[in-house]
Amino acid sequence: MGQKKPFDLSDNTVLITGAAGLLGSEHVEAVLAINARVIATDISGPALKKLASRFSEAVERGQLLFERLDV
Repeated sequence: MGQKKPFDLSDNTVLITGAAGLLGSEHVEAVLAINARVIATDISGPALKKLASRFSEAVERGQLLFERLDV
């Protein structure tokens, strides 16, 4: 039997604001690694497009969604 990860966010969704920035993109990477679905938001549309290309596999799986948003 496989060992369960100590921190697993399967079946949970995380909203990250400022996701295209330095810290935000690291947060995106971290929560994807523990199986969360992510809604990544940022004010910069072009920066979100770069982030989408960085995490293209997660986008294809439907694990990562993007929305331009000014909070």
